[in-house]
Amino acid sequence: MINSMTAFATCGFQDEWGSVTWEMRSVNHRFLDYSIKLPEVLRSLEVELREILRQKIQRGRVECCLQYRSVAVACSKINVNTILVRELANACDEIRLLIPSAKGVNPLNILSWPGVLQGNEEDLTLVKKATVVSFTQTVDALIVNRAREGAALQKLLETKLQDVNAAVQKIRMRFPEVVVAQRLKLSNKLQDIQAALDGSRLEQEMVFFAQRVDICEEVERLATHIDEMLTVMRRHDKATSIGKRLDFLLQEFNREANTIASKSVDSEITKIAVDMKVCIEQMREQVQNIE
Repeated sequence: MINSMTAFATCGFQDEWGSVTWEMRSVNHRFLDYSIKLPEVLRSLEVELREILRQKIQRGRVECCLQYRSVAVACSKINVNTILVRELANACDEIRLLIPSAKGVNPLNILSWPGVLQGNEEDLTLVKKATVVSFTQTVDALIVNRAREGAALQKLLETKLQDVNAAVQKIRMRFPEVVVAQRLKLSNKLQDIQAALDGSRLEQEMVFFAQRVDICEEVERLATHIDEMLTVMRRHDKATSIGKRLDFLLQEFNREANTIASKSVDSEITKIAVDMKVCIEQMREQVQNIE
């Protein structure tokens, strides 16, 4: 099975001290890129959380956001640093002596001064432990959701590969008829220019024609690419990234389809090749989301 890079997950933990809730979103990206948003009191956990994420996910843009609600903060008593307030008040009196027109000080402005309000120091030991555990659980849930999305992507890609394979078989069946029809057309043309008596001329022209429009190699390479892509999707190591490999294969798909379309002298084969290119482009769009 393959993993998508697009998914969402959320997990949380609640206890007497409060609650922590993680939300994670991931989208496609060439490499692993992530952001971890933490409240300032838990910022020291960022290095540990980054390492957990790097060990579990190979590719994608992952956004991690933590919501922390503390019962201790909600219920704690507000303490005022009276010594600092007196110093601020004295400073304001000195300013009024220097500037008599200065307005009085709003008490709310004093309360907003750093260090005026003091709270009881919170024990974050249990909070940090819960934060790390719930982060790991959320990453695991994200991986499960990415795998679920990946299964849907794989099913879609296999269906598209069946369409490409059907197109390849149609071209295989059609091409011999095209060669016969072109040989007859060329023979009639040579007769019109009174060159039909020269049998070697006809064979020479047919050789040139065959070299110019032969698409057998491109068709066989397409068949090989189809088998390789199925193998990569069904048998890959889950610990490795396969999105880049699939994208490279589809570039080769597109190259062969373009060559077939450019060499074709038959409108039906041209139409098949164009339809095949559309299908290949649809697969390339979906592969961009694979890890």
